[in-house]
Amino acid sequence: MYFNDYLELSWGSITLNKLRTFLSILGIAIGTAAVLSGIILGIGNRESIMQKLGGFGVNNLWFYTNVEEKGIQPEQMTLTYRPLSITREDVDFIRRNVSTISEVAPFLISPVFLRGADGKYHTIKALGLMLPDSSLKIYRIKLLEGRFISDLDQQLKEKVCVIERSRFSDEIFGVGDPIGKYLEIGQTRFRVIGLVNTLIYSFGYPELLIAFFPASSLQEVVGTKDFSAVNVLVKNIPDVPRAADQLKKALIKRFGLPSKFVITEYSGYVNTALDILNTLTFSIIGIAIISLTVGGIGIMNIIFDAVAERTREIGVIKALGARKREVLFLFLIESIVLAVIGGALGVILSVTVTKTAICLAGLPCIVPLWAVVLSFSLSVLIGIASGSYPARRAAELDPVEALRYG
Repeated sequence: MYFNDYLELSWGSITLNKLRTFLSILGIAIGTAAVLSGIILGIGNRESIMQKLGGFGVNNLWFYTNVEEKGIQPEQMTLTYRPLSITREDVDFIRRNVSTISEVAPFLISPVFLRGADGKYHTIKALGLMLPDSSLKIYRIKLLEGRFISDLDQQLKEKVCVIERSRFSDEIFGVGDPIGKYLEIGQTRFRVIGLVNTLIYSFGYPELLIAFFPASSLQEVVGTKDFSAVNVLVKNIPDVPRAADQLKKALIKRFGLPSKFVITEYSGYVNTALDILNTLTFSIIGIAIISLTVGGIGIMNIIFDAVAERTREIGVIKALGARKREVLFLFLIESIVLAVIGGALGVILSVTVTKTAICLAGLPCIVPLWAVVLSFSLSVLIGIASGSYPARRAAELDPVEALRYG
């Protein structure tokens, strides 16, 4: 027999009882759709949570010189920075040796006294940026007015600054536009060129206004050539633990002494979030596979019924010389056809309904090709497994006994 003959005979048997066939296909379709929907929902939830974690700076690392002075409490160490000597060449080295990061930004932070446009003196957090463009991406700064500091401002040591909009900025400049006004730190005047949104970063000095300066200009005023710490942006949140390990190795290679630096990161939070998401996703997929298995039992039932109804036919074709494997293939292909149709319908149903529901819920809608292939392949495997036993039973029938049947 040719393959087309198998298909023709199988299709004829499938269409003989349309309701029974429809219910079997529906069972496989629902199971396949459940598996694929579970994967799509899991990926969507994962991406959504990763985006929210990214909004809180979970994919940010930073390192600074280890605090070793006696009398400093552990909880104060994260607020205390020792001078950190780092150059542009060191930054380039870190970028080359840590593949999981996208931005590196050394900064100098210091509380300074300044005289505002109101003539009064205030204490602010002065933040000097070595690489303003990278800092803009790391801190997710939203510019409200004017412009941000540029790398050219840093190179030319321009006396400019960008301030954070807060009640302190209103207190210093009033409710008017601060662009073009000046801040005085000691004898140096800095022109305000931009206004940014309120930041979630406290930079170690809570409840103080943040003002950004070119690091080269601020270093002259403060009287230092060093920086306080270095911020690092990880490309993908799941890579945070690996990025921290790579960064540690790069720092040891560049500066030596593994205890010289403290690396602050949130790998514990990331791992916990990923573990929870993976557990939920696998639970959904596990329940869906049970549903798919139930659909497979439906296929097994329909093949058993087909064998029972066609017992005399099996006896005839075996008496005419049909071999066991030909009878086996006849019923096995029937189960595979049911599984393929059900799997295809399940994929279409899942992609259509789940994609619409996820988009309405505002979650990232991602339908990876591997998930489609996996769910469809599972449906076909279930079909093969479900049809194998009844097909083998049909192939083992004795021609004489089969002809006596019915």
